[in-house]
Amino acid sequence: MPQRAAVAVVTGQLAVVEAWLDAVDRADTGAATALCAPDLEIVGPRGSVRGREVLGPWLARAGFRARPLRWFCGAGGEVVVEQDATWADPATGAERGRAVVAARFLVTDGVIARVQRHDDGLPTALAAAGLRESDEVTARRCPAAAGTGQPCARTCWVTSSATRSGASSGMKWGRPSSTSSR
Repeated sequence: MPQRAAVAVVTGQLAVVEAWLDAVDRADTGAATALCAPDLEIVGPRGSVRGREVLGPWLARAGFRARPLRWFCGAGGEVVVEQDATWADPATGAERGRAVVAARFLVTDGVIARVQRHDDGLPTALAAAGLRESDEVTARRCPAAAGTGQPCARTCWVTSSATRSGASSGMKWGRPSSTSSR
């Protein structure tokens, strides 16, 4: 029987979003696609599209990279990330634009079901997600459970002390919970 590669299973809303952002920064279509629902909805300033198959062409032309600035996590799978975003020409690497934007993610069943970019900033993204400033994750503990001695009622799962390169928060959200063979 041939050997199969062990694949880490990412758990928790923040871990899924961070893994997706990391894949997007690397322009790794396969990894980004694997973290999305088949009927992924992408909403941006030019409208919306459905289907994770649009990620490959978008990654090839957008030259998008983002450095997370702030993270927010809520019940129901909502995650908002404020980002310092840049767009570069994929052929030359020349920067085409830069802005601080917020992205709203909906994580369901361990995958991203919706991504929405908010060029109008963090307050709009938080309102759309039903989140508040108090939902900001500033430590490796869930803001909802802080000081209660109880486990997080949400699925943020901020558990690993490893860092993500470029993340200003210096945290990595979650860790592989198990491995499986594929």
